[in-house]
Amino acid sequence: MPILAPDIEPAVETFIARWSSGASHGGNERANLQMFILELCALLDLPPPDPAGSEHSDNAYVFERKLIERFADGGQTTRAVDCYRRGCFILEGKDTGKRTGSGGWDTAIVKARQQSENYIRCLPPDEGRPPFIVIVDVGRAFTLYAEFSRSGGHYVAFPDACHVPGDCAQMLRKTMCRVDPTPTITATESHTRYSAHPAR
Repeated sequence: MPILAPDIEPAVETFIARWSSGASHGGNERANLQMFILELCALLDLPPPDPAGSEHSDNAYVFERKLIERFADGGQTTRAVDCYRRGCFILEGKDTGKRTGSGGWDTAIVKARQQSENYIRCLPPDEGRPPFIVIVDVGRAFTLYAEFSRSGGHYVAFPDACHVPGDCAQMLRKTMCRVDPTPTITATESHTRYSAHPAR
């Protein structure tokens, strides 16, 4: 996979300034998330999600991927993943309006991870389980979780405190484009939450 251009830093700073300067103040998740992700993909030189088709099983990389959640009593309901890439990640977007690292922010991020884990359990078995969960607090932070066995087990924060990458943009790009079920980063690097904070 090609690395990011060495002169990407000015573009990263522009992206941070655009999204941390009040474009999103909480409660605007639906209005802003897809634009935020599309601009992020352009910044990281990644393909954007594809248009969604009527056959959900064909939607391998889309916004609003539909899933069926089935209940013990035989009932069911339709859920929608904010952004899904088969064999790679489930992305759940939030617009918390809360200060990163605060108690309220931590609670919101934990709930978003639990919501994503529930979506993963709803995926059709033949699609497998993605190695990553990406939680996006629009304009504030990315929080990554990993489960490299891809068995649908417990997703833990990624990477650990001893392996925080120096290049946050490259780290996020590797996460969002990895579709190889064999990780290039070892499972020992996935024990403590790492957040790439666009807001300062």
